[in-house]
Amino acid sequence: SDDDQHGRVLSAADPMARLLKDHMISLQGIAPKLTAEDARELGPATAGLVAACLNRAVGENPRQQTGVQTALRTMIKGVIDQNISLPELSVGWIARRAGISRSRLYTLFESQGGIANYIRDRRLRRALSLLADRRNRYISIYSLALSCGYSSDTAFSRAFRKRFGISPTDARLGRPRPETNGEDPRILDRR
Repeated sequence: SDDDQHGRVLSAADPMARLLKDHMISLQGIAPKLTAEDARELGPATAGLVAACLNRAVGENPRQQTGVQTALRTMIKGVIDQNISLPELSVGWIARRAGISRSRLYTLFESQGGIANYIRDRRLRRALSLLADRRNRYISIYSLALSCGYSSDTAFSRAFRKRFGISPTDARLGRPRPETNGEDPRILDRR
């Protein structure tokens, strides 16, 4: 019967099975950092993804659909973080890697201001972390920008200043950013 999944083997060529595999590997990697709340959020998403892989009934159950979307978004976030230094990290590159259309990728990241915004934010947060790390004080800002996927120090500096309100040099020196919109003025926000 359709409900009997015991012993079922998923094909490695199946894109849904690949998605499930990537999701499980990603979960294994981030598990030590997950909070109890994170785990409660990911549980139904993971179960939905497993159910979708086994039953191929994603469209029938809105809860499964939400779970698949959450699992897919989580997997894509992992791909982005693992490849943040690649200048070619783009919407098309990610869509090909995830085996989904560009429009589906845009839809998945709508709630986060779009996929391009998400990538830019992850790159800038990584740059901020690298600049704040005293072990990197002798590495040029340009080299750090390259390691975050920027190919131009001008574009990096402009984006960094726009996002954090201070220059990369000021961030490296630990200078506080100006207060904006009631936010905490310390440079290392913990979001």
